[in-house]
Amino acid sequence: MITNTIKLKESSTDADYTKLCNLMEKQGVFKACGSCDDRWIMGVWEDELDYTAWALAMCGANPKEIK
Repeated sequence: MITNTIKLKESSTDADYTKLCNLMEKQGVFKACGSCDDRWIMGVWEDELDYTAWALAMCGANPKEIK
């Protein structure tokens, strides 16, 4: 199991943050989160490949850019 922290952009809204937290919880990868003032979410995945696939599917971004 690996754990990664996702830091949301300053421009993200509280609704975006809450939506991602809830979605990750439903997907079973949610571990912890910050607050609406300090937007970060910690998730847990089986391995680096699992995380990379999730990041590409969810964010359409290079996983290194969303850590």
